[in-house]
Amino acid sequence: MSFLPPQPPFAQIRSPFSGYSVAFSPFHRNLLAVASSQYYGIAGNGRVTIMNIDSCQPVCEFMTRDGCFDIAWSEKHDHVIAAATGDGSVKIFSLNSTHDPGRPLAVLVGHTAETYSVNWNLFNRDRVCTASWDRSVRVWDASSTECVSVLSHHAAIAYEAKWNPRSDHVVASVGGDGDLVVSDIRQPTNQSRIHAHDNEILCLDWNKYREYTIATGCVDRSIRVWDVRKGATPLNVLNGHDLAVRRLRFSPHSDSLLASCSYDMTVKIWSIGEERMTRSLIDTYDHHTEFVVGLDYSNFHRDLVASTGWDRMVAVWTVGSVRRPGSKLTPPQIVHDRRIRQSAA
Repeated sequence: MSFLPPQPPFAQIRSPFSGYSVAFSPFHRNLLAVASSQYYGIAGNGRVTIMNIDSCQPVCEFMTRDGCFDIAWSEKHDHVIAAATGDGSVKIFSLNSTHDPGRPLAVLVGHTAETYSVNWNLFNRDRVCTASWDRSVRVWDASSTECVSVLSHHAAIAYEAKWNPRSDHVVASVGGDGDLVVSDIRQPTNQSRIHAHDNEILCLDWNKYREYTIATGCVDRSIRVWDVRKGATPLNVLNGHDLAVRRLRFSPHSDSLLASCSYDMTVKIWSIGEERMTRSLIDTYDHHTEFVVGLDYSNFHRDLVASTGWDRMVAVWTVGSVRRPGSKLTPPQIVHDRRIRQSAA
């Protein structure tokens, strides 16, 4: 069994546009997708860039007419990626496109305002969910480009929607109304709702190991961790960011590690215990010089994290390896070089 080569403690990649989202490939250990937008996403084009993190060089790029706000790799084909854009559509691109390169394979059309998040289902691998400023969450069949369900559960902007990593039919969403909504797409009226914050919730993530655990990040600067079966009282409240929390990611290698990034220009790593209110801040990284809005963990390299922000920088580093001058670097911990999921391409 072969092992991955060690990653550098810290790598920086410059982007021509302001970064909005990053996503490690679930199939290839060295590929990272970056979604970015011209003029901070307020106007101009968008860009999808596939980076090789070994060489820090782009593999391919795709342009969109409007800003690109989020990105998700297909769980079915290792060369397919979806981008949420400012014109309300989702563009699906192929890295292997030889006919008319740069044009999308398909376009999902239905939202009437900016599409702000896109997420691929781990089990039903033709299913995609999206959240939009039109206040709706939509479920799509990517193979036919048809919208199969519209969830209109939010009274304000829907900022992010994500599939439960243990289910093919449960999706959670958060929005400007301060609500966390968990829906069963087989029965759209079957939902649980938690008023999780008194301000806009910008992001969420499911714990990969605890089926009912979700973290939410809010403009009130707090992160709250919920057991969706138990309702209104959070398991944990994490305070430490100085501005709105923009993105959350639970580690794929641990049930207790949570990464967050914020408009305060930092990335923080938290340890969350199973008992109520057990938590601690492990580390803070301040290598960005503008809002940090994109964040992801690698499935292949233990504790390898990528972030991006409005400073047009993409950073890739191993948690614990970046310290203050004069301190000792911790070597990267490597997991086996294997495909986490088998491509159906």
